[in-house]
Amino acid sequence: MDSQFQAVVGSEIAVSAAAPATHDASGFGALTFTDIDTVGQLGEIGPTDGLVTFTPVNDGITQKAQGNRNYGSQALQMAYTTTTDPGVAILETAHAARASVSVKETLPDGAIRYYQAKCMGVREVRGAAETVLGLATTLEITTSIVKVDAPS
Repeated sequence: MDSQFQAVVGSEIAVSAAAPATHDASGFGALTFTDIDTVGQLGEIGPTDGLVTFTPVNDGITQKAQGNRNYGSQALQMAYTTTTDPGVAILETAHAARASVSVKETLPDGAIRYYQAKCMGVREVRGAAETVLGLATTLEITTSIVKVDAPS
């Protein structure tokens, strides 16, 4: 069996200060997005459910169920630049205003992921002598992820 996979190289991430009129591909597709030019690490996205447990005393076997849903957080690693990155500027403005941003991730095959998130800050990252001065942000995803298949 052949496994199909893609490298991350060629992916793009863009943001918009506007909210979609509808939470679907059409609503997000109508927005104007601004690329974040210097992303070096996209992080992970996707929901996880909280664990709800109950252990009856008669048998002592823990029962489990899915509880609250959390759409997760995405840690972006970016390079610091001496010129303004318009996508980073949108994140900084949204953070200052405590506003949501709309996010569009385009995968190398053309598939798209849309969602909304809160920017929890844009921080400067420093490392050793042979590392790039960077920026980091955490996007707390607040909506379900709308997946658009790659064009065929």
